[in-house]
Amino acid sequence: MVVSATPASSLAGHPASASTTRVPNQCRAISAVAGLCDAPRMGDLPDAFHGATTGAALGYARVSTAEQHLDLQVDALTAAGCYRIFTDKASGAAVALAARPELDRVLDQLRPGDTLVVWKLDRLGRSLRHLVDTVTALADRGVGFRSLQEQVDTTTAGGKLVFHIFAALAEFSNAI
Repeated sequence: MVVSATPASSLAGHPASASTTRVPNQCRAISAVAGLCDAPRMGDLPDAFHGATTGAALGYARVSTAEQHLDLQVDALTAAGCYRIFTDKASGAAVALAARPELDRVLDQLRPGDTLVVWKLDRLGRSLRHLVDTVTALADRGVGFRSLQEQVDTTTAGGKLVFHIFAALAEFSNAI
């Protein structure tokens, strides 16, 4: 279907050779806006990017023993759209929480609007209290949090609700 557009003569300062008819949603060939409509549209983006925040998605993966492999977590984080993935491989139960240098690096790299993505909640925090404290600190900095397996995403209203329930459970368990 062809729709009449504004006559080229009324486009001040633009050549009269510009088309006066166009198909709906088609861009005019006007030099001042050339390339404006060349940007990808929302439907052109991979599914991992729909509903994402405006910042970057950074991933964090961790395994607890040398026998475990990071491949599954890294593949899932890559598929979720993480442009950079930080990995820790801690061996043995004696490793303290502070002995995760890549977690420290990713937390330092995150900026307001970014989202930290993990494969499972237990990859970030070794206890519910530590997890709640870490995600709360991220939220205070304007950083979102997303867990792929549990489908918790603090950049959405539903994800915030679920996380607040986790926080309430952590507070309750500390009070007992």
